Amino acid sequence: MRERGERVRYPNLLDPFDPKLDYGYADFDARHRFTSSFTYEVPYFDQLDSKLARHLLGGFTLTGIFNARTGNPFTVWDCTTGVAGTCHRFIPGGAVSFSGSDNPSATPGVANSFDYINLPASVVFNNTLAGNGAVGPFPAEMTRRNAFRGPGYWNMDAGLYKRIKFNEKYSMQLRFEAFNILNHSNLFIVNANLDASGTNTITAQRGVFPSGNLERRNVQLAAKFVF
Repeated sequence: MRERGERVRYPNLLDPFDPKLDYGYADFDARHRFTSSFTYEVPYFDQLDSKLARHLLGGFTLTGIFNARTGNPFTVWDCTTGVAGTCHRFIPGGAVSFSGSDNPSATPGVANSFDYINLPASVVFNNTLAGNGAVGPFPAEMTRRNAFRGPGYWNMDAGLYKRIKFNEKYSMQLRFEAFNILNHSNLFIVNANLDASGTNTITAQRGVFPSGNLERRNVQLAAKFVF
């Protein structure tokens, strides 16, 4: 059994003599995706009679980008009989759910941890000739590569721009841009916890990308000279 948190080594082919065994969804397969954007030039203040008021209050543009998608696929492994980090895929010993809720219950006593999928007991495979579970032929009931599906994702970015015209040729644009403006925390699978030999629960975290970077609102200011 590998240590908890140790990375599983993903071979190119689990069994080079049976490449169809690794048929499955691509790692970046988001089955459904929606993206929408808008640009709105606020017209009201540009119509004011006062030239000073038009310069101070006019020239504003509001923009936004919204995107949402369904979850990406992932693989669950079982390293009980693995060798040097090479393991066979999870073999369920009962009915298994391949996706979880986008609002799962919290893991008791663990901060920012949610029980995304509860797995049934695994069936441990061992090749009696090789004495391990890293050599095939593998059982037909072994789950496919990327058989499981992670939680969905959505995000909203926005920008507010102010145009200051000097003349017909030169102008300045002041830019206020906010990424993840709603400060929404999506749910992400914990990739270090995909080994069924160490747990029966696939967990997820909110606001923590698989890379370890935190998902939070980011704001930036900029000035753009147009000529």
